[in-house]
Amino acid sequence: HGYSVQDLSSNEMAKAHTRHMSGGRAPKLFAHGFETICDEANKGCEQLYEVIYRFEFPEAPGALNKFLDSLNHFNQGWSISLFHYRNRGHDYGRVLVGLLVKGNEKAAFRKFLEKLEYTYYDETNNASYKLFMQ
Repeated sequence: HGYSVQDLSSNEMAKAHTRHMSGGRAPKLFAHGFETICDEANKGCEQLYEVIYRFEFPEAPGALNKFLDSLNHFNQGWSISLFHYRNRGHDYGRVLVGLLVKGNEKAAFRKFLEKLEYTYYDETNNASYKLFMQ
């Protein structure tokens, strides 16, 4: 019948996040992993990449604030493109975050991840993301 099938039963992102999200895909801005954004006033163009990360936040007061404060401290113009929080009574919450990062800011973004001290997983190339959200 022309349908392709992919088994996502062992895909943590699919089980914890994708199956609970609705709305479908965004417009095909990031079909190639990046979009070129041009600023007419400054006559410059930059490549903007969407990165998707899954975090485990401790279920403790201030955990989200710590994440946002750290993001703000290292931020060089990043925008949150996706945010999904799940907690099922565990001692940590599962958070899926999409961020728009300029190509020349990837080193600062890696430093943000290292300093955050939360468990994280790069899900940018996750099959669930590519099939249902990209």
